Amino acid sequence: MLWQGGFTDTIFFEQQMSMLTKLMIKPNNLLIPRALQALDLLTTKDSELDELWQDLGEYTEWAANIEQLKELLQSKL
Repeated sequence: MLWQGGFTDTIFFEQQMSMLTKLMIKPNNLLIPRALQALDLLTTKDSELDELWQDLGEYTEWAANIEQLKELLQSKL
């Protein structure tokens, strides 16, 4: 789980995409690749966030959540 509050990342982002659809706002096709690039940077070995999750012992779950988020974003391209 990425956020404390009972939502898994997939449910959270599906809800966000649903809200955007209802508002008739389409995600910018230039923004999604940048978001994917940012997620790639978060998971590099030089990333402090990557190191933090490893230190917490929850790296596998965190990395899986990041991959799910990337798949969701890629599906919107």
